[in-house]
Amino acid sequence: MVNLYHRKNEIAIDFKGIQNIAAIQIEYKGRMQGESQLESDWIMALGKSKILCVSLGTSIPELLLNYVGKIEIQGGKVIDKSLNSYSINVLVEDIDFWERFNVPFDKNTQYWDGLGSNHQFNKSIIHSSIVKNNLISNIDEFYFADGTPFNGEYHLHGDGQAMTGGVHAEDSEMIYRKDLKGNIVNMRTGDAKKRAMQVMESVKYKIPSLRKKTKSYSNAHIMRNKSLQKFKDSTQKESSQLVDRENQPQSQGKKY
Repeated sequence: MVNLYHRKNEIAIDFKGIQNIAAIQIEYKGRMQGESQLESDWIMALGKSKILCVSLGTSIPELLLNYVGKIEIQGGKVIDKSLNSYSINVLVEDIDFWERFNVPFDKNTQYWDGLGSNHQFNKSIIHSSIVKNNLISNIDEFYFADGTPFNGEYHLHGDGQAMTGGVHAEDSEMIYRKDLKGNIVNMRTGDAKKRAMQVMESVKYKIPSLRKKTKSYSNAHIMRNKSLQKFKDSTQKESSQLVDRENQPQSQGKKY
């Protein structure tokens, strides 16, 4: 089982020897502002109640993110590249009051008088957010809205939107990737998901059919469809006749 360490201002993970990690999903409640500590071959995305980390390379992370705010981790799972799923064991360390500990106290590195603090709900945090700072773009990776290429430092928000500058500032500008047709992809518009799905479709693995479609198989398939249609037509005809019969006025019986 994977150990996830929820500390006062950070979240870390220990995969317990699991290799070829493909994705990490963390379920939480609360609000926070976080900064991803993942390597450049990882993407971290944020939903309303989930944090999703996706691997694009081979690095194995330990520290996932630093944050401010107040959250409670509900659970999660890890998926490896063979699509095996592993549950997450959440270990609370150095957070809130000492009586909430579920791991042994380490007298060499921890102090009782430092455990009396409590995470405060920050009213200024309206929505949770995560950003990944101090990234360097590749050539022809990002463009301004007018199509001008961008090269340099940038930061990436949890909704997938990239902006200029190693860290966010007032003069930071949005920069965009292009889809396979050369169109600008704006991750903050309604059609961004549709375009992302189009990109995914272009690289989707083709799943081979388990049954070889021979000529005899195709003919049998056609005959089966014709039989089903004939049965459907017959059923509809009988139903129509039954309705007509019920709607006809009943004849008077003979009088004796």
